[in-house]
Amino acid sequence: VEASDGQRSQRFVAALWRFWQIRGHLDEAAGRIDEALRLGGSDKALRARALEAAGGIAWWRGRIDDARQAYTEALTILEDGDDLAGIANALGFVALTKALQSTTIVMVNGVNASQAAMCGMAGVLIFGEALTGPLCFGIALTIVGLMIMRR
Repeated sequence: VEASDGQRSQRFVAALWRFWQIRGHLDEAAGRIDEALRLGGSDKALRARALEAAGGIAWWRGRIDDARQAYTEALTILEDGDDLAGIANALGFVALTKALQSTTIVMVNGVNASQAAMCGMAGVLIFGEALTGPLCFGIALTIVGLMIMRR
């Protein structure tokens, strides 16, 4: 960031945001991500990854409106390309942030769990991934968990 290289800074924050999240350095992460996004750059896909990092850090900071804004901008960028996994990820997080406006966190976590199961099935149906025992077991556990939550 000190070198005012937007693309390098965006690549850096996109790669490191989970490290900052796990270590609890959320304020530092937010500042560095904001600066990297302000510096700009011409690589739209890289900007989308940095915006997803911004959304993730905002989520963990409890700033859901900021997270939704970042994920929505990332989705807008990704829709012009062919990164189906990136589009699905951004769309999923836009949906989660919107869901928090109308339901409880427990239900949102249920939606999040079902998103993981749906992504697993998309891998099989769309991308030709193998349908393995652990995948089936994980999907079954998700369904059971959602049924228990409905009670």
